[in-house]
Amino acid sequence: MSETSDTDSGTPLRYAPGAVPFTALNYRIMPGSVHLLPMCDVYLLGPRSRVLVRSVLDSGAVYSVFHISAAQDAGLQLPNEPNWTVHYGGSAPPGWCVRTHIEIDRRRWDTEIVFVEKLDLPYGLLGRRGVFGQYNEVAFLERVSPQRVELRW
Repeated sequence: MSETSDTDSGTPLRYAPGAVPFTALNYRIMPGSVHLLPMCDVYLLGPRSRVLVRSVLDSGAVYSVFHISAAQDAGLQLPNEPNWTVHYGGSAPPGWCVRTHIEIDRRRWDTEIVFVEKLDLPYGLLGRRGVFGQYNEVAFLERVSPQRVELRW
C-alpha cells in the first residue's frame, strides 16, 4: 500500500494496487471534549475566501450545519430571513439553508448547508445528505487503533 499526504491537512491518502482508494481521517479530541470524535477538515468555498470548518462526521444527522460566521467569512449570500429549522441535540434553531460548494480531501462538490446563529458545539456537523453520498462507502472504524473514518470512493 502506498501513502501520500494531503498537504492541507496531513491526512494520509491510501491506495493499494487493485483496491478502492480511500481517505483515512483519524478521530481527534476537540477543545472542551474528553472523547475522540470523527473529525473532518471541511473547506467552505465562497466568492470571498476558502474557509476551514472543522466538523464532526455525524451519521445521525441528515443535514450539515455550520455556524453563520463561516458563511459570512466565505462571502456567501444568505436569504434575508431564516428559511429552515434544524433539529440537533435537543435544540431547533432557525437557519439559512443554501446550496454552496465544499471541499473535503481535495474533492469539491455542491451541497446544501444549514447555517445557524447559535451552534452549541465548537465544530460543524457533517450530515448524510449531500456528503455521505459523494463516497461509495463511509466506514467508522472504532475497534482499531487509531480509531478513524474511511471515506472510500
